[in-house]
Amino acid sequence: MTPSLPGPPSNRGCTPLNDGEMSRARWQTRRCQEEDGEAAAPVSPWQLMNTGRPPKEAFEIPPLGEETLLYEKGTDISESQFWSVIDSWIKSPEHILKSIWKAEGVNIDDLPEEERERATHFKPRLEDLPFNEESHSASSCDGPDVVQRYEDARGEGCDAWLPSLQPIVKTRVWAQLFQSGILRAKLEVEKECSNAEKFSTAEQNAETLDSSSEPVRHTLRRLHRKDVIAAPYLDEWCTIFKDARKVWFTPVLPDPSNWKRPIMSYLPYNYPKSLRYSFQFLPAGAPGVEAKLRMFANLFDIRSVIFMESTAARLLDKLQKWGCCIKNGVTSYEKRVQLDVLVDQQEFRLEYQRMKNLYKHWAKDWPERTDPQKFVFEETGIAAYLVALWKSKKFESATSDYEKKISFVDLGCGNGFLTHVLTMEGFEGKGIDKQQRKIWDLYGEETRSRLVIEDIDPETCCYPGVDWVIGNHSDELTPWLPSIARRCGPTTRYFVIPCCFWDFQGKFNRRVPQESRYTTYLKFVEKCGTEEGFQVLSDTLRIPSTKNVAHVGCRPLDDGGTRKSVD
Repeated sequence: MTPSLPGPPSNRGCTPLNDGEMSRARWQTRRCQEEDGEAAAPVSPWQLMNTGRPPKEAFEIPPLGEETLLYEKGTDISESQFWSVIDSWIKSPEHILKSIWKAEGVNIDDLPEEERERATHFKPRLEDLPFNEESHSASSCDGPDVVQRYEDARGEGCDAWLPSLQPIVKTRVWAQLFQSGILRAKLEVEKECSNAEKFSTAEQNAETLDSSSEPVRHTLRRLHRKDVIAAPYLDEWCTIFKDARKVWFTPVLPDPSNWKRPIMSYLPYNYPKSLRYSFQFLPAGAPGVEAKLRMFANLFDIRSVIFMESTAARLLDKLQKWGCCIKNGVTSYEKRVQLDVLVDQQEFRLEYQRMKNLYKHWAKDWPERTDPQKFVFEETGIAAYLVALWKSKKFESATSDYEKKISFVDLGCGNGFLTHVLTMEGFEGKGIDKQQRKIWDLYGEETRSRLVIEDIDPETCCYPGVDWVIGNHSDELTPWLPSIARRCGPTTRYFVIPCCFWDFQGKFNRRVPQESRYTTYLKFVEKCGTEEGFQVLSDTLRIPSTKNVAHVGCRPLDDGGTRKSVD
């Protein structure tokens, strides 16, 4: 009879812990037991999968081990298309790693001494790269004969014979020479590319990859993370082995003595959790046999293979999709939407990460019936965007710059969370709505004093001297925002996120053939702003909403006037 496994621990008689608190508590208990010499309690699969309780080995960097084939799929893309996609991913990893916002090339000699030592330690050695015979045809240059030919050629001063071999046999020759130990000191041909070489145009890089006669090209790149709380960046080696039709990605991990958490937690949240991962292209062989794409990984723990398989399938599907868009080395793929173009994206991400960690507790204490996850993080994202916008040089000519306290009025503030966040960030303003919400009572006195219950007459209301008029999903008030901002003063600007479809008389029912209703309404709201004399800029925000397009009304283009007809 199979013994029963221990289930989740009981929290009866104490305050329940969330998953993160439970995991941290168990990790600390386990570490204390081991340090005191006590026998650690058995770890069940439930505990491993649900609480993430790591063993002691999780705090150490394991040996590299063998590659594990995670996923394989047939493909109709060519080898040149494969390399074009890989080249694009090396330069722009944010397309496949959503936790990364940009990458840049790094010259290892420019790094501080400690970082340079770590990078050198993790740099792949050519003799350690796994050799896969399936990617090459059989060669007559096998075994001792190859070694003898090399020794004879070297004795005759003909060192150049090796690069002249046909590509189909070169990799087998290199593998056998490395195994014999003869060529390890001789074949130091990998190069440290300069920053310009690593991240030049796609056409230049594609030509370099296709024409290179060197067996390996190493590139050290720096991945800048969106979540800078754990670490601001991750250095990574990209190793291209053209004749093996394979590319390896090796993260530079921290010194375990300086990283008190499990080593795997150092990697970004959707980065493949492995010591090294790779992609390989296998060309079609006999007639009727299709080409294949493969993804391998040197895993931290073999038990994580079930999670990595889905990641590998997703990445190979994307590689296939991108490869099909490449014709003659040029991709026809274009990103559908550009996000946060009006603000400094690094500034926005830093603000958002800071605010998210500061205000995320409201998702647990939400008294409204609405979805707390959506509203808390959406309003936090909008607040972070506004702060980045107000710091932007595009708006530095305002009479009230960021160093002074910017004033705002949030019309139709609803739950008032945006007003609360901006108030806590030190801005002067108030939120107005026609009825109070339950959550208003939970805010501090400073915020409560700025939440006003008031009926807003959009045709007459005015807030003199205010710097910004905000309409965050303000429904019926949306088309009136430019007019209200116009009446507030010559330096007042507005920020509006159109949501529900309203015009000046009621529901907006205008339709344009071959155009979505939302697009038509956005054009209508933009015209409302231009008719009031504003220069209207549009941007798409990173918020959990399908209505995520914002309009920013910049300085009025004239000094007077009233709303002209936009009907």
